Amino acid sequence: REGIRLALEGKLNFDARRVFREAVESRTEPHLYLDFRGVTYLDGCGLGLLAMLAKKAAGARQILTILGPQDLVADILGLANFGRLFTISRF
Repeated sequence: REGIRLALEGKLNFDARRVFREAVESRTEPHLYLDFRGVTYLDGCGLGLLAMLAKKAAGARQILTILGPQDLVADILGLANFGRLFTISRF
């Protein structure tokens, strides 16, 4: 499927919300790959941003995949049960 890969870096938290939204809001490709190899931290706000993205994507029939999250970030995603919203590929 046609898609786009967006590489994210640093912390996905309240301070990053504007940049994250600008990067993903207008994406209309059928498949959105979020490259998380550079994401070092994820908090509740970051989880909220991902949940909102998942809701938008479901309405647009868009597939979301998180690629290569570091161990800490993968653990947080797992504890939050985000594997039901996204495909998570550890590589």
